Formats: sequence, C-alpha cells, structure tokens
Amino acid sequence: SRGLGDVYKRQVFPNSFTAIACNQSYPFKGTFDGQGHRITGLYQIYPKYNEKAYGLFGYLGNEAVVKDLILDKAYIAKTTNSYAGLLATEAQGTISHVGVEGKITSSMNYQYASANGGLAGHTTATSNVLECYALVDMEVHNDACGGLIGERSGTIADSYARGSVAYKSNGAFGGVSVNGGSGMTNCYAAMTVSFGKTPVYNTNTKGNVGGAYGTTPYGSTDNPGFYNRDLVQPAFDALSEEYQAQAYNRGTALTTEQMSTMAAFTGFDFTNVWGRRNDLNEGYPYLRWTATPGLDNDSDTPVGLD
Repeated sequence: SRGLGDVYKRQVFPNSFTAIACNQSYPFKGTFDGQGHRITGLYQIYPKYNEKAYGLFGYLGNEAVVKDLILDKAYIAKTTNSYAGLLATEAQGTISHVGVEGKITSSMNYQYASANGGLAGHTTATSNVLECYALVDMEVHNDACGGLIGERSGTIADSYARGSVAYKSNGAFGGVSVNGGSGMTNCYAAMTVSFGKTPVYNTNTKGNVGGAYGTTPYGSTDNPGFYNRDLVQPAFDALSEEYQAQAYNRGTALTTEQMSTMAAFTGFDFTNVWGRRNDLNEGYPYLRWTATPGLDNDSDTPVGLD
C-alpha cells in the first residue's frame, strides 16, 4: 500500500507526468515516431512512487526507437537518487532526430546522486544517439551532469548540447556527456558551468570535469568532441593547475568566434547533416533536420572582410 507521502504528492502535484515505461523491468520496446511534432510543457515534479523514472520515457529497451520529435518547455524536478533526462531516464536503443529544450533541477544533497543529461541520464553500450540536441539548464547539488547525456556508453554522433549547469556544491561535468572515450563523433557543447565549491583534484581518482566530457575510460586515447572554451573558462580557471590543464584538454577547445565557423569543426558534414547560419542557433552549427530544407550556409568570413 502507498504511504501518506505518496498520496500527499499526488494531491499537491496532480499534473506531474508519469514516464512511459517507468518500471526498469518493463522497458519500452517499440517505435515512437514523433513525425516532426512537438510535445510542449512536460512537467515532472517527482517520479511515480519508487520507480525513479524521469523524462517522457523511463526506460528504453535495446529494441526501442524514438525519432523525429522535439520536447520543449520541459521541466523535471529530481527528488531521488536516480538518472534523469528530459527524454529518458535510461536508453538502450536508438534515439534519432530528437531535440529537447527545458530545465532539470535536483534536490539531492549528497555525493554521487547519479547522473543527469539533457536528453538522457544514462545510455548503455547498445545505445545509438544520432543527430540529437539538447538546450537545457540544470541546477543541482552534487549530481554528475552532461549537457546531452549523463553517464554514457554506446554511440553519440552528430549531436550537440547548449545551456548551463549550476552546482550548489560540485560534481562531475562534461559538456556533451560525463563519459568520454570511443563512440562519440562529430559532437559539440556550448555550456556554461559554475561550482558552489571548487572541485579538488584527487591523485587517485583524478578529475571528473572537462569541456566536452568529464572522465576518460581506462586506457583510452580518444579525445572526442568540441566545446566553447569561453563559456567554461571562469569555472575552469578556478581549478588547481593540474586539474585545470586536464579539464581544458578533454575535447577540442574553441573560442565563441571559432564556433561560428565551419572550418573549426573537422569531420562535420555541412552539406547533408549540419548547417551554419548567423540567423540560426545563435550562429552555432545546427542540425539540418531542424530547419527549412535546402538552406545555404553562411560564409566563415564576416561580410566586408577579406
């Protein structure tokens, strides 16, 4: 039976959305085709009972496909030690052509309160995230946070995150995802970050803060992702010298000006997948599926300059 606390929450927050497939034992295994539509105003103040499922979906199985969808004005208030993402708590399947726009807050005031990501809190080794974006702001205590994915395995390709993460204390941070390593290609982040308490570099665990990603798998030499150095510089410059060097080296650092040029993004397909225009996405590269087809790219050279 439910306790009085559950009944109280239902009465006070009757419009709180209950995630689809909120039980990890019964993940969503089908195809959800958004057909280019938007879902506006998803509001989740607490998960259903003890399922700890945050997002439109709780758990996506490895057969699941979610595609061609935008969530906007979404809001999640995380109140349990769990993964959280605006689209899904955890994804094992394929997410393609999905955008999320909104906010995640967390009241978990202790270390290792699990991970948050704009799109998904956790992706497994079988997951594929393709041509997705997150415009997200997060306010947390100690949670690990990635702009697009929190704790990542599997593939992320041709995707980006923009927004902010504000820690009341500190925690792991990566602009695209907390975890780096192989499987991340043609991704970028333009995220601001602030820490209530400056993270301390530990000689045993090393650091877990970085521009494009926060941690590197043991033995990995991959250094994926691009990120806006100007946005993270105030927080990174406050780190110890050793920690600072590591944070800046996790991904390819670009200035705001460089991030408005196609030439800086080595490997990106600016004909079929990406576009870059001064009047779209604040000048950052955008995904072509999100805009009017056939738009020309703006020149990397500002008008009036040789």
